[in-house]
Amino acid sequence: MKVSLVQPLHADHKVVKKGNGGVFKPAQLTMPYIAACTPPEWEVEIHDEIVNPLDVDQIDGEVVGITAVTPFAPRAYELARLFRARGQAVIMGGPHATALPEEVASVCDAAIVGEGDLLWPEALNDWKRGKLRKIYRNTRSVPLENLPRPRWDLLNPDHYIVPQVVQASRGCPFTCDFCSLRNVFPGYRTRPIKDVIREVEQIPYKDVVFWDDNIIGNTVWAKQLFRELKPLGKRWYSQATITIAASRELVQLAGKSGCAGLFVGLESFSTASLKETHKQFNKVTRYREDIKLLADNGIVVMSGLIFGFDEDTVDTFPRTLEGAIEIGLTGIACSILTPYPGTGLFERMRSQRRLTTFDWDHYSSDEVVFTPKNLTPQQIIQGHNWVGQQFHRYSNMVRRWWRTGLAQPKVFWLANLADRRYFNFFDKVAEPPRAQAQAA
Repeated sequence: MKVSLVQPLHADHKVVKKGNGGVFKPAQLTMPYIAACTPPEWEVEIHDEIVNPLDVDQIDGEVVGITAVTPFAPRAYELARLFRARGQAVIMGGPHATALPEEVASVCDAAIVGEGDLLWPEALNDWKRGKLRKIYRNTRSVPLENLPRPRWDLLNPDHYIVPQVVQASRGCPFTCDFCSLRNVFPGYRTRPIKDVIREVEQIPYKDVVFWDDNIIGNTVWAKQLFRELKPLGKRWYSQATITIAASRELVQLAGKSGCAGLFVGLESFSTASLKETHKQFNKVTRYREDIKLLADNGIVVMSGLIFGFDEDTVDTFPRTLEGAIEIGLTGIACSILTPYPGTGLFERMRSQRRLTTFDWDHYSSDEVVFTPKNLTPQQIIQGHNWVGQQFHRYSNMVRRWWRTGLAQPKVFWLANLADRRYFNFFDKVAEPPRAQAQAA
């Protein structure tokens, strides 16, 4: 018996349209880990459309497993229909299946809701018995002790700048209004540190990415993890909330353990917008101080920035650009506020009848799928593109690098040159949106 695991990609995504994979391209964790959870009697293969075009004729497993976030769901459905027409069973999991299992089950043979560690092998066994159910839901918490090591042997390491990643924790203790994480990972849980260290030791590369949503969600655990990472001599990257900077000791331990960069969701330079999205723990007045503390310890910060909050106006775009430069951010991931299914934001906007489409193709974070309050959709798109392009002007790159204290030059310049190329694929924007174009 054979199972084919498929990671689809949004068919209209700029990575596909323009051939730009970006410089920071770590291996995806989901499919190698699901492969490790597959019962041993199954032959397993992985196809990752993010790094390589799919040859659907080569996907010949009796069962096909698909994972997808919401903007990739239409592509996942397209593939599911094709495979099912050929007589292959399709089981789909991931954030979109967790948020909308009935929709997924109407297109696929089965939907997996939440963590797949236990549900995936159960579904495969049910398929063997001819008793595959339409929806599988977790009824018990997945233990994080002695997790199987992901099947990295099923990926071509040449396709990834970081061929192997590690997950040390699951979930996040915070509940931001736009985040769908709580649907997949209820609460915040950590793995035993000894298990994490053993897995890191087995990675034959200097660079390690922790595929965590918030690696410092438990600060006591994180401090001990960083202490035990230090002797390994790795250089590592992960995601964290800016609350890491509330503890100088935690930042120092992270830096000494080899942390070279963190992705931090600052989201906005507006206190009102942060309050709107339940992210008041971000303190705008501390951004400069917090980013400097991290840079002083050799940690550069890539930040998520979101445009389209109800409190945003045309002044938001120049204020955000100048703020991001002045505090010395290494990189930004600009996105347009997107109400993903399963989030509080989605339910709020649906109840207010502000959602303008349920075509998931448009939920790609560079389109506006709702009725804004103080801006037009065109203004949000224009401002989003303008900030990304201005941030990556060479003069602004130099300004930002100087503010990091010249930290991590290789990471800084590789990331910025790749992101500059990416943002230049958007329509060129000479200026931010003007007030007179504002919606009435």
